Amino acid sequence: MFTKNIELEPGEEILIRSRHHNGYMMAGLAMILYGIAMMFITGFNPDLLLIGIGVLLLLFGFIKWSYLEYVVTNRRFIRVSGYFYIQIEQYLLEKVGHVTLWQNSLDRFWDRGVITLHGIGIRTKKIRGLKNATSFKNAIHSQLSVEPDHYFD
Repeated sequence: MFTKNIELEPGEEILIRSRHHNGYMMAGLAMILYGIAMMFITGFNPDLLLIGIGVLLLLFGFIKWSYLEYVVTNRRFIRVSGYFYIQIEQYLLEKVGHVTLWQNSLDRFWDRGVITLHGIGIRTKKIRGLKNATSFKNAIHSQLSVEPDHYFD
């Protein structure tokens, strides 16, 4: 529904698509449900502030989740953003030297993290809060070592 169209070159295939982690949406939904439960249990309405904050978190998380999309093909890394005006930022994977993934223990549990692309001729690119971070890093890393012979010539 919120997947953005990407024009692929001949012979290019999409390896993985990912978005930001939906943690804000889950936190907002949990706050709304907790506030509603407390209103029914206690019988009064002081939890309307909690429900309002939950609705704001839910909306903020949805906007953040649906605004950005990251795509890795067998030739390039693509960042697509926007709703009405689509902005596409792309990096050729042949210019990426290596990729790193940083996760703390909570990030490992939710499988999110900060992926950093280090490259030749590109500045260092950091992607924060990415969902399926381990799979995303592995997809990029699998394309970096496709032709190892030219490194040693």
